[in-house]
Amino acid sequence: MNFAKKTFFVILSFCTLFLSFSQTALNGLYSYAAENPKVFEKAQKLSDELKSQMKDFEFSKSDSQIKLAVSIVFPELMRYSQFEDELETLANKLAYNAGMEAEGCSIGHFQIKPIFAEAIEIEISKNSELKLKYAMIDFKGERKSYGARSARIRRLRTRKTEFAYLFAFIDICTKKFSLEKAPVETKIKILATAYNAGFHKTRSQIEKLMKYNSYPNGFDNENSNWNYAQIAADFYARK
Repeated sequence: MNFAKKTFFVILSFCTLFLSFSQTALNGLYSYAAENPKVFEKAQKLSDELKSQMKDFEFSKSDSQIKLAVSIVFPELMRYSQFEDELETLANKLAYNAGMEAEGCSIGHFQIKPIFAEAIEIEISKNSELKLKYAMIDFKGERKSYGARSARIRRLRTRKTEFAYLFAFIDICTKKFSLEKAPVETKIKILATAYNAGFHKTRSQIEKLMKYNSYPNGFDNENSNWNYAQIAADFYARK
């Protein structure tokens, strides 16, 4: 290979590497906030309010645990709308509460679907330590009765129990994906992806999914130009 060809391939490799890094930098929080400044500002104020309330949470979480929890769901805080939340709650009352075979709409500040809450409850019921720690949401995923479904929606719209679902999710997935000693950025990205894509998946599946852009409209949507996990990690790392 002559010098000209070697130079060409070196430049090509450099450009490919540069574009790769650029894409990583551009599909996170800062790019999204630049295009949606009002949404980011509103979500940031909401995150400060929630963090303050979490400090009084009966589980006595540390500042670092609270920071991690809020970072994981910060993409949801940017999607949160009180008006839409009211509509989605109504939809749940009409569908999920009525006993229809539906997952239910995402509700609450953390945009949790009732079926997601059910999965968390089921995992809690399998672990004596979690049952004691999260007794307020230890309902074993019961959904057969109207009362059980209706109560679950109320829990998701109540700050105290809404927090409990989030922290229980973190405890469950930290153990499931062996994240106890993982670097903070890795832990946040895996937890955020599991929160977004479902924690029933394996760690290898989660690690593959966290490389794809799925925000704000989900996977395989041409308008999802941002990376959910990267947004969460950027929010945690920001000064």
